Amino acid sequence: MKKIRECCFVLIAAALYGIMPALIKNAYYYGANGFNVTFYMAALSVPVYLIIILVCKYPLIFPKKKIGQCAIAGLADMGTFLLLYLSYAYIPVGVATMLNFIYPVTVALAMHFLFGDRFGKMKVWALAVYLIGLALLYGGDLSGGWQGFVLAVLSGLSYTVHAVYLDKTGLSEENVYTVGLYKTIVVAVFTGSAGILMKVPMVITGWEGWNSILICTILCRVVSGTLVLIGIRGLGAFLPSVLSTTEPVIALLTGWLVLGETVSKIQGLGIALILMAILLIIFSDWNHSGDLET
Repeated sequence: MKKIRECCFVLIAAALYGIMPALIKNAYYYGANGFNVTFYMAALSVPVYLIIILVCKYPLIFPKKKIGQCAIAGLADMGTFLLLYLSYAYIPVGVATMLNFIYPVTVALAMHFLFGDRFGKMKVWALAVYLIGLALLYGGDLSGGWQGFVLAVLSGLSYTVHAVYLDKTGLSEENVYTVGLYKTIVVAVFTGSAGILMKVPMVITGWEGWNSILICTILCRVVSGTLVLIGIRGLGAFLPSVLSTTEPVIALLTGWLVLGETVSKIQGLGIALILMAILLIIFSDWNHSGDLET
């Protein structure tokens, strides 16, 4: 394991992302949908990033090459959320989330075949354990239309592009708030434009809905997004993608504690296997490096 601090940052980000469904569920009763939630969370993030940048006197202007890279990263980031939301119309939410979380495997494959990164037998076994745990977590329910399966898998692939691109272009080495600003501008412009062209309802009524979106914007878009960037900077693309798989575990536990949803014994076994896989991968990194950097 490279750095304890970065691991903790990614776990905190995953925890915040994990509670997001419970936070925004109320907004859907007031006109929220995948397009307008993604748009408003990005649009509301822009002034937050600007205030942080101006107050802390971080660089606001990037070279054209870096702006272009931020645009590509922003499109990949946008694709992750939009494709996942669109898949909900065809398959159950749990199945969609399960398929989306193939990205630790796809990130590993991309790093290996495209960039020559090597993974020991322990990591290969850990990824296999992870996939079994994820299947158990959602009870093996594979019902629904093929369109939903394709959209959910593409969502995971979009995250793969996002994580690997940030790592390999060096964009994760830049100021995280400036990168976040440019990325969210791209997300806001494209989701807003697509929503208008597709005539998607973009109006949300009721302060309860706006309150949920505002909280999610601060905690999930700004804080979590920044922590993930810091994690990729210090750990590369693979380990943060694995650590972030605690998100569905936390989402399930949040649903149990906050919404009163039941957690079956099979799902409990799935949680245990996912956590075991994460520990195996962390131990593999620790054993490879020989010590823990702090």
